[in-house]
Amino acid sequence: MPDDAPDPVARIARLFRRPGGQGPLPTRITAPLRRMAPERWSERLPEVLPVLVRAGLPVERLSPDETRRWALLVHVVAVLAGTEGAPAHADGRRAGAALHAAGLSEARLARLLSARGSSLLDQVARLARLLAARGAAPLDLRPFARLVIADGSCEPDAARRIEDARLDIARSYYAALDRAAGAPEPKDLP
Repeated sequence: MPDDAPDPVARIARLFRRPGGQGPLPTRITAPLRRMAPERWSERLPEVLPVLVRAGLPVERLSPDETRRWALLVHVVAVLAGTEGAPAHADGRRAGAALHAAGLSEARLARLLSARGSSLLDQVARLARLLAARGAAPLDLRPFARLVIADGSCEPDAARRIEDARLDIARSYYAALDRAAGAPEPKDLP
């Protein structure tokens, strides 16, 4: 499938778009992905793998843990797109600002940013349901994708990518919180 979306999460999100009720993925695939229990991701391989293949991911080279992490991201997109196939991903809508707009508390943000391993995956799945329930999509899903994928990675730069993603989310959340409080724009620092 030729696609000009530069990153996999954007390509996955495009697969769930259903403008006019029609989309690239049939309901027999999207509906189970919305209902998927992330901890039982392997039960949904017949729905997950076609999405990953169509998004251009090398599924034959993904480890089981990497496949599990991508399955969670597919689930997140499916939940955010909903039954209407609404846009789930938007490059220009910062993740942290969207979390703030959805009413995410600072305590819940702290839980997300400090989570590791399976706890992180649980937090991201819960967050997707919260964002969908509050109509906070579309948003930039790339920081969440970087967190989820890099958290299980053994690559040398994984720790830096994780911290960059956390910082990206926190910065935009607190900037939105500051704007909502009506604080004046910061002046140049000495």
